[in-house]
Amino acid sequence: MLSVGLDLTNPVVTLGLLGSLDLEWVCFWEVFLVHFCVDFWRWSDVLNPFFLGLRSGV
Repeated sequence: MLSVGLDLTNPVVTLGLLGSLDLEWVCFWEVFLVHFCVDFWRWSDVLNPFFLGLRSGV
């Protein structure tokens, strides 16, 4: 049985485990995740005060 967790940093492993799925679907999600991470880090300076406020409030 395959593990649910995938190493998205290794495209060979990812494509090997998801070989039964449509390649375009896999590429779409990998591109989406990369853009999401880039946007997240780009906005981290804006979001940091918000997250720090949440942490200090808990």
